[in-house]
Amino acid sequence: MVAQKDQSSAICEKAIRKYHEITGETLGVDFLKVQNVNDLTKEIEQRNNTFREFREKRGAIFDVLESALVPVQLFSNLAAGGASMAFPPSSLVFGAVMHLVDAAKGVSTSYNAIQDLMQMLQDFTIRLSAYTQEAISEALSDKLSDIIVTLVEIFALSSKTIRRGRLLKYTRNIIFGNDDAIQTAVVTLDKLTQVEANLVGAETLTESKRAGRVVDGISVTANATNANVLETKITVNQMSAQVLEVQEMVEKLMVSANEEKQNTFEDEQALQAIVKEALRPSMIDSAQEWFDKIHKARVPGTGDWVHKDEVFQSWINKQSPVIFVSGNPGSGKSFLAANMISFLLERFPPGLKDSPLTSTGYFFFKSDNPQTRSFHQALRDVACQISKNDPGYRRYLASIKEYERISTLESAWRLLFVEYFLKRPDIESTVYIILDAVDETLDEELEIFVDLAKHLYDNQSCLQLAIVGRPYISDQLLEGLEVKVPTLHVNKHKNSADITQYIHASIKKSLVLRRVSTKLRNEMIAKLSAGAEGMFLWVNLMLQELAKKRNESSMRKTLEQAPRGLKEMLRHVLATFSERSHEEELEYLNETLLWVTCADQPWKLADLEAILKLKSPEGDGMIDLEGSMRRQWASFFSLDREDGLTTAELDNGLGHLDAFDWGADDEKHGEYENPEEDYFMQYNSKKNTTTVTFCHASIGDFLRDESEGKVSATGDHIGVGVNYQEAKAHILQTYLRLMTNPDFASKADDSGEMFAHAAWDWRNQLLTTSASKSSFEDRREIAKMLLTAFRSEESMSNWLRGDKWTISTATVKAVQQWWQEQDVRECLLPEEEEFISLTDEKPVHLFTPMAMFCIKRWLQEDFPDPGPMVSIVWRYQMLAKGEEIPDDDRSLTADEVIGAAEFGGFEKTSQWFQRCAMALRESGCQSEALQYFGNALELDPENWRTLRELAQTYDWQEDWQKCIELWQRARLSLLTVIAVSPEDGTLKGHLHECLERMGWIYEEQEDREKRFEVTQEAYQYAPSCWNCLEVVLQYHNDNHSYEVTMDVLKKLADKAGPKGDFSELTRFLLYSVFGVDSKSRLAADAALATGDLDFVLDSLQTAAKVARADSRTLIAAEVDMAIARIYDESIFDHSKAIRCWEKIINTYSSSSSGTLIGTIRQLASSNLAKALLSNAVEVGVGTPEAEESVAKLENLVHQNTPDPSESWSCLPGVYLGVYCRLRGQDERARALFRPSLQQSVRALDDGHPTDWEISDLRTILMRAGDFKNAVAIAHRSEQDSNDPWYTCGGPCRRKAPIPDGFSICPICLEELCPDCVQLVEGAMPKRCNSQHAKYFISIPRRLEKVNGGNVLVDGEEMEFKTWLNLLKQEWDLGPCEPLNSTGARQLDFGDFLLACGEHF
Repeated sequence: MVAQKDQSSAICEKAIRKYHEITGETLGVDFLKVQNVNDLTKEIEQRNNTFREFREKRGAIFDVLESALVPVQLFSNLAAGGASMAFPPSSLVFGAVMHLVDAAKGVSTSYNAIQDLMQMLQDFTIRLSAYTQEAISEALSDKLSDIIVTLVEIFALSSKTIRRGRLLKYTRNIIFGNDDAIQTAVVTLDKLTQVEANLVGAETLTESKRAGRVVDGISVTANATNANVLETKITVNQMSAQVLEVQEMVEKLMVSANEEKQNTFEDEQALQAIVKEALRPSMIDSAQEWFDKIHKARVPGTGDWVHKDEVFQSWINKQSPVIFVSGNPGSGKSFLAANMISFLLERFPPGLKDSPLTSTGYFFFKSDNPQTRSFHQALRDVACQISKNDPGYRRYLASIKEYERISTLESAWRLLFVEYFLKRPDIESTVYIILDAVDETLDEELEIFVDLAKHLYDNQSCLQLAIVGRPYISDQLLEGLEVKVPTLHVNKHKNSADITQYIHASIKKSLVLRRVSTKLRNEMIAKLSAGAEGMFLWVNLMLQELAKKRNESSMRKTLEQAPRGLKEMLRHVLATFSERSHEEELEYLNETLLWVTCADQPWKLADLEAILKLKSPEGDGMIDLEGSMRRQWASFFSLDREDGLTTAELDNGLGHLDAFDWGADDEKHGEYENPEEDYFMQYNSKKNTTTVTFCHASIGDFLRDESEGKVSATGDHIGVGVNYQEAKAHILQTYLRLMTNPDFASKADDSGEMFAHAAWDWRNQLLTTSASKSSFEDRREIAKMLLTAFRSEESMSNWLRGDKWTISTATVKAVQQWWQEQDVRECLLPEEEEFISLTDEKPVHLFTPMAMFCIKRWLQEDFPDPGPMVSIVWRYQMLAKGEEIPDDDRSLTADEVIGAAEFGGFEKTSQWFQRCAMALRESGCQSEALQYFGNALELDPENWRTLRELAQTYDWQEDWQKCIELWQRARLSLLTVIAVSPEDGTLKGHLHECLERMGWIYEEQEDREKRFEVTQEAYQYAPSCWNCLEVVLQYHNDNHSYEVTMDVLKKLADKAGPKGDFSELTRFLLYSVFGVDSKSRLAADAALATGDLDFVLDSLQTAAKVARADSRTLIAAEVDMAIARIYDESIFDHSKAIRCWEKIINTYSSSSSGTLIGTIRQLASSNLAKALLSNAVEVGVGTPEAEESVAKLENLVHQNTPDPSESWSCLPGVYLGVYCRLRGQDERARALFRPSLQQSVRALDDGHPTDWEISDLRTILMRAGDFKNAVAIAHRSEQDSNDPWYTCGGPCRRKAPIPDGFSICPICLEELCPDCVQLVEGAMPKRCNSQHAKYFISIPRRLEKVNGGNVLVDGEEMEFKTWLNLLKQEWDLGPCEPLNSTGARQLDFGDFLLACGEHF
């Protein structure tokens, strides 16, 4: 053999090059480990075992592979020179075959074609094995190498054919006749083998002649050695006899082995037959069929998020023996279950003889078949699946023998699973069981099974159970297992990306939808994605409907309608609740469905609790309504908290996070947590801020459909759902009872919230509810209550809040419809009959009692807002005159107001003039109002009410001098009255209001001393007015009287609140979420100056704990932000601040941008980004330590979704851009700055930029290093503003109207005066320090005057719009990205990815 190593290398290079030319792929390292045919079959088995078609055909495929490729293996190993090569040429052939089989991807016809190809090729390759016997010539070696390369070429062409999508055509015909490239390669192989045969013949003839000559020479030597041979003949004969004996022994052993193998096979068959006899598995393997069906329909990649989910990972790693996969109907739970099964089969392939063994069992429950609904059948089928993979378990099952031993659910669980997997200490096997759609099983069996499954928690179990179902079975799991089951929620936050991917794939596959215009395709994707709300089924049904249409107009109409098939699914859900739920629970469910269905805006959780109290006989309502809505009723309802936390996040404990443990590295459970662990989850959302809606819009549409109604499982079950017209009448009746029956209203026990809602919404319900479609009982009750509502002043005082639209002809008609039928009138009193008759004769009579009530309330009572009452009286006058009432909401004229006032015929007293003046003022008649106020003062000069209202009138006119004079007179008048009645708290409240308003005016006049004096006096009359207290504390701080501030705060800390559960200081800090930052800054500044920061920190931490205990997570997060700021800016413990920001970001990760909690999360992201950038700069740009911080910053950029209402200059991407610019990565930096610049410029495009928008753009440009444009926009800001809005961020805190001499830090955005810059360059104790100083940017003084609205750029004056267009060109700012449905911008990750590619 010649040049073995070089020859083999040449073969490899040529084969690899040829494969790449054909497929565009490289035979990579994946074939290096495939050294022989056995390695090849194992690798193919591992890669393709999840395909059922492969499992069915693998035996035949492996047989032909062995026949065709073993000769290749033997020859190539010889050509490679043994161990002299890193891998033999045969590995190239095997790698090509491996890719060919992979390309089949479960398609049966492709496997058939591969089998045919191998059978054909074995005719060519069979000769290669002959060359393993002797050395071969160089010429023959070259030819055989060409054969190897040609084989690789054939396999490459075959793979390419499959991957082109010609799966159904890839048959023997293509290989042999229709595919030109493959046919050419096969012909080449045929020619090569023919040439090889001829060459072998020639070499054989030459070798024979040479052998003849050698034989002649050898004969002489043979005679000489003949004697020696005779001597050894005896020995040879003896050895031959021994060899024969050994051969006979080997033959006997082989026969015995074959017999044993046959017996083993027969024994296994018999064993499996015994197992089947005992288990009686399903005749049809429905589990396998459903798995295959779902697996084929699933879009690749969808649901893969589950692999990284913490709950799933805890289950896979055997940390949680049981998990619950919860999702609403149509959310894709079964597809997710199939994904989990595939994951397990890939990770633990069946058939591998690993130790310990891991098996996977699964079952898909279906309610339409007794067998697929039976838990007993499911356990037996799962046991049968496991037995096929686990020989030990198979032998154990055979020992059961009789089905009768497992004929009950309890005995089946005990014998099939507990006895073997849980009680045998020597069992090391692991079994993962996935049970899908458990909610469709028989309820009794589910209850029994859950109770039995408690065994899994007794010890370290070999069984891992995943239960997949609808949310309402969660309570059964809690009660049965008596532990909190880790729950993986399938909701819109998890599957929205999957749904979008499914929409794209479905449109691409559809022959019709793929041909629509780009505009319509984008509309379909946008509307289906937005409307899905986590429901795969809705999307699938919509796509089916769209695919039936044949023009774009009808497709657009279809997008606005509910899809067919959805109603059947919803009826099934309602019937399931009817069958499974108890009577009382169904009554509450129906009541809740009714109110949510008819609502025109989301109900608050507190309102629904009040409604159920009204529903219950004793007014005690329903226990744990929120828990029912989040668990049992989650198929219908979605609850939205102000902090954005979802049910999934609350289940995982985020809703019960205690205040951050600032004294340790990790969080701890605080004093407000129940020390006894309670596995029954208490959500404790804040009820008056948590809203309730349907989880999908289609549910409301279905329930509002009058052709539908309540659905019952059977005749004796309570129906579930809504009869829409009955529901409308029920709501109207409830509203009227609230307004006319005080005792009924008190049942709600909600501080009048439902009563107020009734007063606001009852007229809308009246106008939209039909009496003819209501029952007689409803008509009778509503008619009587309407009479009370319109005739009784006591009732009107409850509900009449000034809704002027009540006075209309539409209201008359809506009321009269309830009185029309005689059977209703027969139930009324005589005076009620008389009122109806008068109204029939003269419709305006309906409003006469109301008009008289309103004019008395307006002119004779101290009602604070007379405007609506005036409008009601005027509208009544118009109706009485028979004139048409305009629909517009115009203000009344002075004559109309005065005419309405004189309608009552009351004496024109001081109060009459004062109340009339107030109405004139509200109608915009200022001069007439002043005249009537003057008339009132003439009659009663020192009336404090008149003085107060007159002062307010001058306040509206911004006549501060007259306003102050009048407030002073009102103050003196009130003091006189209070001296007579010193215990009258109402009068003190009016005096407090008077003084507080005086303080606001002094603030407008910038008279700080007088503002402090009147505010301090106001605080004395209202010690719980936290606004006044904040003004007082600000005054002390501004005057550096920090000790006074601290003294006030400590007195508040020592004083208990009204309920005694926490201090007045805590009440002060938690008064409003919007005031936390300013109050905490006041306290921190005073504490820092007096060296008492620990007191302030303890107070804030206590406030955070109290807020969380009261479910006020939003304000608790704001307090945490305040504490983090103190640690970052005052104590300089940046690590604690960073941990807090990270906690907020992670806790509220699902919060929507544009919400308050979304704003807090965005601010935490910005602060964290700034801290990470500062850390990187302080340790040295480009150092390994800096790169650690930058890596975290990269992750933060990926996580961040900006809020368009917030600053674009403080996004994490901008901070990352600053670092890249400082590091010299200019292109990457520009790519990171570009999205923020694009959106900031977009905000200025309207031609009327605000100071805030200009400042934001200036900041971005400074951070981007675009000093020319940053200076230009800064100078533009100076000419637009007269306010001193430049504030030094250093210790001096001085303000200046222009930034002359100011320096700005692009890292932390501090604006520093020249004196404080010197401190920074030294050792100023701030986050902005000497490491930042070298990056400071100084805004030079504007030397030239610029015309209004123009911009000065490098000495050239230009219009603002012209400059903005030049800026767009310089930064290559294309069209701005649209905002998504939530208002948040879709990030341009193209720029971001371009930037990320250059960093590491």
